[in-house]
This record gives sequence, structure tokens and C-alpha cells, in this order.
Amino acid sequence: MPSKYKEESWYDWYGKNVEGIVAEIHAWGLEINIPSLPVSTRGHLHISEATEGQVENLATLFAIGQILIVKIRLLRKDRTGWEVSLKATFIEARWAAEFPDSSGAIGCVERVGEFGALVRLKCGLVGRVSAYNLSLIPQSHQLEVGATIVVKMGKWDFESNCPLLHPVLTVEVPGIIDAVNVSVHIKGNKKRNVGYSKTTARVSTESYGTVECDVSRLIKIQERFRIGSNVMVSIQLAGWLSWDRHGKIILAESDKIQYGQVPEVGSVIEVLVVRVVDYGAFCKVADNLAGLIHHKSVIYDKTPELGRYIRPGDLISVRVLSTPPDRPGPSLDFVTMVKPYTHEGQDADSCRSLFNLAQEKRKRVSGGFKRAGGFRAEVLDAFDHTCTLCGMSQLISEEISLAEAAHIVPHSRRGADIIENAICLCPVCHWAFDKGLVGINQDKVIVVSKMIANESDVSTSLRKLDGRRVVLPESHKVSYTALNWHMRNIFWDLS
Repeated sequence: MPSKYKEESWYDWYGKNVEGIVAEIHAWGLEINIPSLPVSTRGHLHISEATEGQVENLATLFAIGQILIVKIRLLRKDRTGWEVSLKATFIEARWAAEFPDSSGAIGCVERVGEFGALVRLKCGLVGRVSAYNLSLIPQSHQLEVGATIVVKMGKWDFESNCPLLHPVLTVEVPGIIDAVNVSVHIKGNKKRNVGYSKTTARVSTESYGTVECDVSRLIKIQERFRIGSNVMVSIQLAGWLSWDRHGKIILAESDKIQYGQVPEVGSVIEVLVVRVVDYGAFCKVADNLAGLIHHKSVIYDKTPELGRYIRPGDLISVRVLSTPPDRPGPSLDFVTMVKPYTHEGQDADSCRSLFNLAQEKRKRVSGGFKRAGGFRAEVLDAFDHTCTLCGMSQLISEEISLAEAAHIVPHSRRGADIIENAICLCPVCHWAFDKGLVGINQDKVIVVSKMIANESDVSTSLRKLDGRRVVLPESHKVSYTALNWHMRNIFWDLS
């Protein structure tokens, strides 16, 4: 046995079309040299596989040196050559020309037996339905000779030199819901988390095993179809495989929600994020209906990368703003994060931690959000009551201090109450920092905006800060991501 056979299995060549050269012509068939194959370059083409009809002398049809495209059928038992078929390539070419996209076709059942069923299509070609496919068809839909059936093309069957056919047949069977799973599919750069979510219900049936049903268009599937609920499942028997079984849950009239039925304007509801793009996020608000949240409703950013803060699979609370007539879904306003989807290896995103999406806007609260208790005292103690920008101590007495805890990402824009998102400032510098007149770049150097144009005492004192290097406490780790965000979104850069 040649050593090449040990390295390359003949199964890798089974059913492939290869190019061969006619070497010898016999009464029984042809011998063909096929240089691309392992074990032996010689292929054996029987007369029955070379022509479709009776031929007494193959030399009238073929010539030595002629190049043929043949299909590999099997390796000979003595492993000295290959059995090949020319007829199979002709028939397969006719099938491909008749059904280029493997679309469904209508045929008539000619024969039914232990081997399966033979079906002749209107083009005259014959295909076979395997015995396994027949076993999947319920008794009420069993095939009979003369019956008309819709089929789809499958793999090539070398036993009958025709393709296997898969009946296109829809059956309805009862089942029990075993589980409901939400999977997230991220596209492109995973840091942006631009993608979509998919909800599937796993239904256990007696006749067809476990069936996966896509229920992404149904809202609150866990409530409407609880684990252990009895449901009816519609299954299409076409290319049905044991490892890829899909179906569709049949809704009762009481479970159906009319398309376009949305909550009233102004109401606050919990929705699931199903798709995230740079400019916004789409959320399920009703069956077959999704609402849009603009990225500025969640996080204001001049370079929108919404996927860094909100992700497919997150459960959020939103307020219905309006139902525009020119869009099928309503406009939504982000209220708060209810339950973030668990993203393995991505939950420690430094940029996401700077924003507290779980805080909810409240009336009669400065900035719309309530500050965490002890935040100011923690920041002032870390900076020893000294302004980060002008460097002046703001401590008047042991009990009185003019120092203020300033958020780098503003609290009014959902900036988190964490020490990494804060610096200590005097009242004037705090006002200038919040207005974007002063900023801190990555080199920890103060930058003053050219918006300051007049010669007042305050303007002069602020302009003197330009180019000054700030000194941060060793125990304080300011977030450079937050400083970059402030320079990009708050600072007035007129250069």
C-alpha cells in the first residue's frame, strides 16, 4: 500500500468531480489516469457508468488522451484504483440545470418499499426519498404510489445515481417547553458590542425529540409560555436532521397580539434589547414590533458607540415617547437598566463602569439623579480639600471647606459616583470645568478653551491655568477614559 494512502483518507475524495485522461479502452469500460488522487492514478470506468444506452464499441465514443470530468464513487477493494462514474456527472448536471437553487419541486411517487420511495419529477428525472425520511412522516401523511408530493434536493445517492429528496411536509405535534434561552450574537468589533439577540424555546416532543423554536418576536416569552407548559409545534419535514431540528410554536387566539399594538404614550415598560447599532438600540415592545432608543437618550457621546454601554440581551426600562406615523415602531426614552445581560469576559469594561445606567431620573432632584451618600467626603479627603486645577487649598477651618467633589463624566449624564470619576475643585474651577471652559488632557496638562475671550479677573485667572500640569494624589487613580470623554464631549475646542 502506498504511504500516501496512510496520510490521506479516500473518504475526502468520495463524491468529488475530478479531471481524468483516458488511458485504455476495453470492452468492459475505460481506464483513466487521474494524477490528483492518492493510492493510484488509475480510475476504472465501467461501460454502464460511461453511457446511458447500449454501446458495442466504446472507441466510437471515446479516444485515448481524451480529458473527462468524472465523479469518484468508491475505492476498489484491492485499493489499486478507483471506481468512477461519468453518467453521474451528466445526470447531476441535468439536476443542477433544472434546479439551480435547490428549490422545491413537484413530483409523483412511483414506488414505495424498504429502500424508501422513488419520485419522478415533471422534468423526467427520478430521485429517492430515504427510508429514514419516510420514518419521520406520521401515519396520517404516509406516501402512496401515485400521490403528488413537494420535495427539495439533497445529497447525491450513488446507489441509484440520483439525488436524495426531502419531502416538504408540515406536521403539527404536541410538546412541552423545557427551557427558554436568550443568545447574543456580536458582529464586528466586540468592544462595540454591535449585534442582536435571539430567544429560543426548547420544546420536547414524543415523535421528533427536542425541537428549537425561535420566539424572538414574542414578548416576555417566559411569562406567556412557562417551563412545563403544553404547546403545539409546527415542524417542516425538509432536510430534517437529528442535530438541527427547528419548529414554530403555534399560538392560540388568546395568545396572539395584534401587530402594532403598543403601550400608551408616557407609560413606562420593561423591554428586551434585541439589536444595537451605533446610533441607537431596538427593543421589543410587542409581537413583531420594535421601538427605537436614540443613543443620546442613554449616553451622550459625540462619537456614538452605544454598544459599549448597552448590549443585546439587556433588560431595560423605557418610557414611550411617541408613535410616529412614518415608522412602524414607537420612539422610546431610556429610564434605567433593570438587568444587564451577562457577557463573558466583557463585564469589566472601564468605559461602561463610568456610567451608572441603573440610576433612575427623579423629580425635584438636582441633575435628575440622586447622589450616593458619602461621595463628597471621600473625594475631599482623597485630595486633602485642594483644588486640582488652581492648586489652592479650600479648607477654611476644621469644619468649613469650600472644596467641591466634581464629576468628570457629569452626574446629570449618568456619570457614576465613584472615586475614579471625580476630582476636587474650588467653586470657580468647578463651574468652568462643568461648562467645558477648562479640561485635562491625557498628559495631565490643563487646557483652557478659547471661548474665554474677555479680560475680566476671572477670565485672566482661568487663562493662567493653561499648560499647567496637575498633580493628583498617589492614592487616587483618576480614569483617563473619563478625562478623554470630558475633552471630547464637554470641552469647547475651537482650535
